[in-house]
Amino acid sequence: MKQRSQFNGAFSWLKLSLKDGSVREYAVGTTVSEVAKSISQGLAREALAGKVNGKIVDLEYPLKEDAALELLTFNDEEGKTVYRHSTAHVLAQAVKRLFPDAKLAIGPAIQDGYYYDFDVEQPFTPAQLERIEEEMIKIIKEDILSTGGTSQEVVSTLANYEDCKSCSFRQPRHG
Repeated sequence: MKQRSQFNGAFSWLKLSLKDGSVREYAVGTTVSEVAKSISQGLAREALAGKVNGKIVDLEYPLKEDAALELLTFNDEEGKTVYRHSTAHVLAQAVKRLFPDAKLAIGPAIQDGYYYDFDVEQPFTPAQLERIEEEMIKIIKEDILSTGGTSQEVVSTLANYEDCKSCSFRQPRHG
């Protein structure tokens, strides 16, 4: 099945081998998100990232050559890791918005979720934790971690904080 999109003013095609064993043709430059949409709107809503030839990439990653593509959802362990990693970034951004003097330490995804260490004067109170959660919801509604490369903007924003102690998110996953 050929899906048409234009890349650099000309059409050039690539073949994608999908997890179900099917092979589909797409125009060079088609994004992982566009592939998910071409398969089903439900998959497009559920997809969190792609895995191209074994490398995890974000949904806006432009496909450039024939490849094996797996679309990751929360049902996949790697999809859960991507989700938790992204949520940790949202948490860090929410804390920095509400508590600009907080210093970021480390915030990895772990087996059953994620955590983030912050260097603050006093531990967060239950009321502050509720405000942080509300701010996270606000950030998500702003579409910070959605399409259009904005996940890289979050990474760049967090990496630019002078007090950032973690280097784990200084490099975007695709590029």
